[in-house]
Amino acid sequence: MKKILCLLLIVLTFGLASCGAREKTFTKNGVTITLSSDFYETEGVVGMACAYNSVKVGFMANKEKLDDFYDYDFSNKDNPKAYADLVISVNRVTPSHELINEKTNNEQYFAYTDYTNNVNGVSAHYFLVCMLGEEYAYCMNFWTAASDFDTYKDQMMEYAKTIIVE
Repeated sequence: MKKILCLLLIVLTFGLASCGAREKTFTKNGVTITLSSDFYETEGVVGMACAYNSVKVGFMANKEKLDDFYDYDFSNKDNPKAYADLVISVNRVTPSHELINEKTNNEQYFAYTDYTNNVNGVSAHYFLVCMLGEEYAYCMNFWTAASDFDTYKDQMMEYAKTIIVE
């Protein structure tokens, strides 16, 4: 009887431990990202390469042809800060901290920062990620309610490290 109870306890312990959200990899328009299975694809977001949402966090990616940046040199794929600086300037956002370069799990580089913006009267906090691919520059944002950002920022960084761009 003790063996059965012990076995049942082990099965229940491992079963409950595995009940968390599983990972799901999404690939669309040159962007691959691994998120939790709580995310779903959001169709019809005009101008975006891809968009995914969960209950509390969203992700969207935009891509632009590198050839369209006549006056800029984005040839160094290991340092996307120049592109991220341009994105910040054009969009007139005030970052919370300086841009930081980081490596993905796939050894691609991304520059990131975060900022707050009001959208339709709601304060949202964004985690900006910029990367350079072979033919495209990618501007990507995670977002959540400003009041929830501290709760999700570490998870957003983990998601960012899974991004692969073409």
